[in-house]
Amino acid sequence: MLVRITVVVVVLGLTASACGNGALTLPEYVERAEELTGSLRVDIDAADDAYLAHDEPTVGQTQAYLDSRVLIRKEFLDALSDVEPPSSLQEFHDTALDVLRRFLAAEEELVALGSEAETRSDIAALWTSDVAAAWRAADADTIALCQAAEEELTAPEDLVEFGDLPWLPSETAQVVSAAFGCTRTAGE
Repeated sequence: MLVRITVVVVVLGLTASACGNGALTLPEYVERAEELTGSLRVDIDAADDAYLAHDEPTVGQTQAYLDSRVLIRKEFLDALSDVEPPSSLQEFHDTALDVLRRFLAAEEELVALGSEAETRSDIAALWTSDVAAAWRAADADTIALCQAAEEELTAPEDLVEFGDLPWLPSETAQVVSAAFGCTRTAGE
């Protein structure tokens, strides 16, 4: 089940550090990340729905489904790699890319093993393999990354009020709310 995560960040003086180097501002970065994760969710959900529409998917349908998920994740990772974060988020961005690359590599291994399947029982055995266990562990790492980001970036709710103070210049404080929807039960 997809759980919407709301991340609220109050950052002082961030705009000055992000200006002039081509990096996005915090709000721009969050907006782009939301766009990319939203698109990823839509595409993965569409692939899942198409696959689950088959009462008894064939080996070929399963292989095509697994291939489509890898392609979707590669496109997402490529797009996210092209995003230049504000300097204050560079370390987080690099860590996120590393975790996502490891997840993609694990999914590619799963697809490679699935491409060897010749029967539906081979497909069933795929999900109990060590490769599938490694994929589930990598998936859990992506969820842990998101939860760590939420914990690190969430400001106390009472600080959000500072974003509406007319005497506080917008370039001094930025209030950002991001809904990433990146928490799922591991293995989904």
